[in-house]
Amino acid sequence: MTKIILSIIVISSFFGCKKDAGLGGSANIAIFPEHHGKNIPNSTAYIKFNSKEAPASLSEYDLVESASSNHPDHIHFEGLKPGDYYIYCVGIDSAYSVTEVCKGGMPYTIEKKDKSKSVDIKVAITE
Repeated sequence: MTKIILSIIVISSFFGCKKDAGLGGSANIAIFPEHHGKNIPNSTAYIKFNSKEAPASLSEYDLVESASSNHPDHIHFEGLKPGDYYIYCVGIDSAYSVTEVCKGGMPYTIEKKDKSKSVDIKVAITE
């Protein structure tokens, strides 16, 4: 009997810890794309839910947002649940004589303890 109860606890804890990333939560993130340590304004950010890796194409991302005229230096995503996300950014670095399109991404996890927080995330992008 003890083995059965222990098995149930292990199985339920495995499935109970599943992080279900996506909309419907209360976490907020502000993404700051940076190229060579310099913020790249007017960028676009893409987010893939339940992933630590980039999808094969931009059409496979779950959310896409661009920087607004009120906040050109970052992109807001609001109402996210705890879980794993892959964040990908595209922007133009106008500091060069030839305008450089820069892109890059990174995985990010919203932990349950951070489910009601707002977090700033710097994403390094490159040409």
